[in-house]
Amino acid sequence: NALSLNKIKLPDVINEFPAENIWFYRNRVQLRGFKNEIGFYAAQSNKLVAINECKIAHPAINDALKQVIEKGKQFKKPYKVELNVSLSGEVSEIWNEEHAASGFRQVNDEQNEKLKQWIEPLIKANQPLLDLYGGAGNLSIPLMNKVPTIHCVDLSTPDTSSTPHFNFHRSSVDSWLAKQINNKDFDKAQTWTALIDPPREGLGKNGLQMIQHLNQLNVKDIILVGCKTDPWARDVALFVEQGWQVKKVAVFDFFPQTYHVESVVLLSR
Repeated sequence: NALSLNKIKLPDVINEFPAENIWFYRNRVQLRGFKNEIGFYAAQSNKLVAINECKIAHPAINDALKQVIEKGKQFKKPYKVELNVSLSGEVSEIWNEEHAASGFRQVNDEQNEKLKQWIEPLIKANQPLLDLYGGAGNLSIPLMNKVPTIHCVDLSTPDTSSTPHFNFHRSSVDSWLAKQINNKDFDKAQTWTALIDPPREGLGKNGLQMIQHLNQLNVKDIILVGCKTDPWARDVALFVEQGWQVKKVAVFDFFPQTYHVESVVLLSR
């Protein structure tokens, strides 16, 4: 519907991927606590709503709550704790910080796998890949054996050693793309694919400039991911205005019990 409102012609088929598990799916939650209570702040307030269980958090997170409350008693004032469960089921704690040092991670592992499986056949084996806002390479690492070169760019990209095949760049996407325009080592004679998974507000005010840079760098195929429908649809419309064509669209229910979905589009020129 958001694409239609932006007067974008849709493919005949939109792929939909409902969640199989609609409860206890989140691998990460941020909680607030004080003394013997832990939970969430009420909307638009600092009032703590205590919980014994979170119905959308992974079972391992719920199992850890009592232990977390005990650890939280060391603090003399209300605290914030982020709980993360790994793929192996281990729970880690991050106290009174904004985010984990390893950067952004999708909260629904099962749907994340479906997203990667949907993307893989869309990636052309002969085209090097730009993974923009790529974090730790969630979407691009599975493609390492398919494409000749990957550049993963994000401010939260981990301080990981790059290889000639897979390159991490800790940088803002806008500034990194701008630098490549005059970078003699960037192969503009080659056609490129770009995976773009921006923050929830989308490409923002620099969207048009980014598209111009992608065009200059000879990017021919783009997979644009968005977790907030309106900004994502606005960005798709901007690409279409610049001559890009919508080829495929998919919607993934990453966030059961909410109205949010993960939207994905394949664009080509």
